Amino acid sequence: MSKRRLNHYMRLLLVSSVLYGAKASCGVLIQNQFWQVSTGYWASQNTYIDGAYQPKIPHYQTLTSIHIDGDTVISEERKFYPAGKFAASALGLTIPADLGVELIQISRGLADASGRRVDFKPINAYSHNQHTWLETISADTAVLTVTERKTGHSSYKMLLTLPNDNARITANLGLNSKYSADSNELPLRGVSLFSATRINATQFQQRTKQLQQDYNVGAIITIDAQGKYQATLLHQANR
Repeated sequence: MSKRRLNHYMRLLLVSSVLYGAKASCGVLIQNQFWQVSTGYWASQNTYIDGAYQPKIPHYQTLTSIHIDGDTVISEERKFYPAGKFAASALGLTIPADLGVELIQISRGLADASGRRVDFKPINAYSHNQHTWLETISADTAVLTVTERKTGHSSYKMLLTLPNDNARITANLGLNSKYSADSNELPLRGVSLFSATRINATQFQQRTKQLQQDYNVGAIITIDAQGKYQATLLHQANR
């Protein structure tokens, strides 16, 4: 074989391997059983307690949409909080205490070559100093970790498990990495629990409208172009 033909052959091999690798990576998430089941629409009942196990938000609800595009995970959360000061103040916003709040957040994550680890982009301007990733540890269970970029200390640990194809249970632990035995703080900042059941796309939209009424939502909180929270106050026809 001449040198020219050999070089041409090697180039073809290189192109083929690149194309094959790209094709393989496009389906890596959909081959992962955890993501197969996770994909779709979910409705969850939630509660949030602080590190001393005192209820902060006894009951709120979340609608979640999870989709896969090649090696990318796209997740949209719509959280519905009852009237009160806590939800708005936790986001650094001033909203009338008699109004319920809907918080909409979209997160995007990129899978590695194995499909077992997904690294998420910062969800807003306040999380640019954090590193967030999710690792599947079995066919029905995954752990999401949030660490501080500078120190590597964990801020959150979230366990997600799928008891069956129509149920999704999540426990999110807020961790105090600065805790020391002689401090007045607690090592556990808080715990959020989510019990979700599968719904369809039509129910996702229907429940959004229903929960806006049930929670007397007067403000929808989204993230602006700078990554900061912004509140849109709604006309209170139901007040």
